[in-house]
Amino acid sequence: MSQARLFSNLSRIKLLLAEDHTVLRQGMVHLLGQEPDIEVIGEAPDGATAVKMAIRLRPDVVLMDVGLPKMNGVEATRAIRQNVPQTRVIGLSMFEEKERADEMTSAGACLYLTKTGPAHQLIAAIRTCVKPQAVAAGSRAS
Repeated sequence: MSQARLFSNLSRIKLLLAEDHTVLRQGMVHLLGQEPDIEVIGEAPDGATAVKMAIRLRPDVVLMDVGLPKMNGVEATRAIRQNVPQTRVIGLSMFEEKERADEMTSAGACLYLTKTGPAHQLIAAIRTCVKPQAVAAGSRAS
């Protein structure tokens, strides 16, 4: 059974996307919109907007670019985790340096991924952060 089918019977994961590059943001919205268990409920072009939207929309997951204007992803992650502790944050960056990953996880991100990774890894990470038991059960059933 595919993970997408496994999750189609469960509640949808509400996701907020924080990315300052419009083309990349639109591409991720399109990609994630094809997943039956993921619903993109908002898009933020900067960290300050991401925090405001997270407080208002209360997403399950925020996909957070580390290098955002107005408030960087590390600061925005801290603010989101403080104000909406049930929301999970996944850090995204072009950079693979361990220091950036450590900063994001120290700020409260559940995972850190590079934008150079495959799409299926990003989708699996979203599911893992929100429903780790279901993903584990689904991977055994495959």
